[in-house]
Amino acid sequence: MTFYAHTKEGEPEENWEPLFTALGGDESECQGDSCEKCRNLEPMHGHLNKVAYRAGKFAADKLKQKFFYYAKPSRFAASISSAVRKPAIRRLIFSTLSIISSA
Repeated sequence: MTFYAHTKEGEPEENWEPLFTALGGDESECQGDSCEKCRNLEPMHGHLNKVAYRAGKFAADKLKQKFFYYAKPSRFAASISSAVRKPAIRRLIFSTLSIISSA
């Protein structure tokens, strides 16, 4: 059974927006965070896929903006070095920061 996010009164089901498109490698499937159909908000692509894609991109952008606005990376790194005593945890934090800064 197919579920739909939006229906169009008086139009056949093939013109309705599907609720979800399965993830996968096929062209008809959602490509996850690199999906052009989600990026372009294609109407016949899954509604929940597009919502998740946009929400994820929005959150990543806001996190990056807020982090670098309120804490200069070098100042933040110095405070981590003095507060975190275990080198393995420090390396984990620094690798996470580098991922965020490159997003």
